[in-house]
Amino acid sequence: MTVAASVAPKPSALSEAEQDALEVTAVTEAVPEWVEELAQPLNDLLAAGPRATVAKESYNRSLLGLILRGLRRVAIVPNIMNDIYDRMVEAVPSQVGAIASEDVSEEAAAERRTSAVKRIHDAGGPFWRICAIIAIDGKAGVTSLLEQAEGDKATLGRLYTWTNERIDTLAFDASRGATKCHYTLRSGVEVKFTVAEATATWLEYTDARAVVKAMNDDNSQEWGAVRRQYRVENPAGMPDGRSKKEQSSDEVRKNRAIVLAMTDDEKATVTARLLTDEVT
Repeated sequence: MTVAASVAPKPSALSEAEQDALEVTAVTEAVPEWVEELAQPLNDLLAAGPRATVAKESYNRSLLGLILRGLRRVAIVPNIMNDIYDRMVEAVPSQVGAIASEDVSEEAAAERRTSAVKRIHDAGGPFWRICAIIAIDGKAGVTSLLEQAEGDKATLGRLYTWTNERIDTLAFDASRGATKCHYTLRSGVEVKFTVAEATATWLEYTDARAVVKAMNDDNSQEWGAVRRQYRVENPAGMPDGRSKKEQSSDEVRKNRAIVLAMTDDEKATVTARLLTDEVT
C-alpha cells in the first residue's frame, strides 16, 4: 500500500495592492534611518565653523544624497519629501545635540543643537520648492529634479539654483497676471500691485542675467589671462600667483628661446660645463 506524501500548500501570491502596501511601509520605515545619517555631517560642520570647506562639502553631499533617496521613491510614497523634512525638523537637532555632548560641555552642546535647528529651518525653503515642483509638474517635475540631483556634476547648489529658477517661472507665469500681491515699506505704507505689473521688470532682469552669463562664458578665459598677467607684472612682494604647471610651462618656453638664440660654440661651452659639474 502506497501512502501519498503530504504536500504543504503553497503560500498565496500577494496581490498588487498588498505589494504596494509593503513597499510603502518599507520606504516609510526607512526614512528615520536616512535622516539620522545627516546628523553627524551637520554636527561636524557646526563644530568646524562657517569657513570649514571640507565639512561644508560633506554636509552638502549628505543632504543631496538624502534628497536623492526621496526623489527616487516619489512613485512609491508621493509625499516622501514632506515626510523627510518633517523628520529632519523632529529629530536632527536632538541627534546633533547628543553627538556634541560626547565632546563638549552641556552648554556648548545645547548651543550646537540650536544652531542645528537654524540649519534645518534654512533647508525648509528648498524642500518646499522641491515639493511644489513635484505637486505641480508631476512625473515630469520629478524627472527634471533627478536630472539636477544625479550624476558626477550634481551638487546641492546646482539643484537649489534650478529649483529657484523653476519656481520663478511658475510664479511669474502669465496665467497668474491678475493675482494681487502686496508688501509694506518701512514707513508702514502698503504697496499693492499685480503679478503682471511685476513681471515686466522681472523679464528684463532675467534677460539681462542671460546676457551677462553668455558674455562671461564667452570671455572668462580671456579676462582670467589678463588678471594673471597683471599679477605676474606686479608681484608686490607676494609669491608667484601662477600654478606650478603654469610656472613650469613658462620656464620651458623661456629656456627654449634662450637656447635657440645661442651659437653652436655657446651651446658646446654650456654642455661641457654641465658635464664637468656632474663629474665633480
